[in-house]
Amino acid sequence: ELCTIWQEQDIQRVTMRVGIHQGVAVVGNFGSNQRSDYTAIGPTVNLASRIETSCAQQKVYISSEVAQHLQAGECIEVGDFKMKGIEEPMKLYMVINET
Repeated sequence: ELCTIWQEQDIQRVTMRVGIHQGVAVVGNFGSNQRSDYTAIGPTVNLASRIETSCAQQKVYISSEVAQHLQAGECIEVGDFKMKGIEEPMKLYMVINET
């Protein structure tokens, strides 16, 4: 709805992409007394970020670890992707949007 309103005002459409992986992460407030942020860190978070970087606009890509928890027809394989800092290409899946 917001994009429709903005389009009428000649404001560029907002686009996004999402990368999802599952695993252990450290979550909390990080920083100092002067400045801190609530965030998540760790290899799982880094891999989710790499998946997001490989993702097409307006799509949701997931790792095979996440895909194995979905029902048949909820995602499709999109291919093997080389991720920064990871030796072997990684198979990614796209979540099917039925709406």
